Amino acid sequence: MKECVLARLFIHGKGLSGSTKKESMKSFYSRSLHRELLEKEIRSLASMVTGMVLDAGSKNRRYDSYFTNADKITAIDINPQREDVLKADLLSVPFADSFFDTVVSFETLEYVLDTKKAIHQVARVLKKDGLFIFSVPFLDPVHGDIDSVRYTS
Repeated sequence: MKECVLARLFIHGKGLSGSTKKESMKSFYSRSLHRELLEKEIRSLASMVTGMVLDAGSKNRRYDSYFTNADKITAIDINPQREDVLKADLLSVPFADSFFDTVVSFETLEYVLDTKKAIHQVARVLKKDGLFIFSVPFLDPVHGDIDSVRYTS
C-alpha cells in the first residue's frame, strides 16, 4: 500500500459571535481557513485518486466532484446524511479484500477509537499498490469536545 498523508498545520478563528454552537460550527466548516486549505490540498492530490475509490467517512460526498479520474466512488459513513452513502463503520469495512484502488478519508480518523484497526481495514480493502489519502486535524479546537482520538498527546 502506498500512503499519502495530508499533514499541514491549519490555523483558523472561532465561530461568529452571538450564534449558537451548532450555527458557529456550521459557519466555521463552510467558510473556515482550515476548510479552504484542506480542500486546496485535496484538489492538488485529486488526480491521484483513480479506479475504484472508497471515500471513508463521507457523510455527504462533499469531494466527489474533485475525483474526475475515479471509475466509481463508493462512500461510507457511520452516520450518513444522503441515501447514496452506505452506513458502515471503519472498524468493519463491508467490502472484499483488495477491492479498491484508492481510499480517501478526510477529517474522520479522529472519531475512531481503534485507529490501528481502522487502518488495517483500509489496508485490507486496498489493492496491492493502492493509495490511501487521509487527513486528521492537528491543532483544531473545533473537534476538541467530540474527538475520540487526538494525535498531539
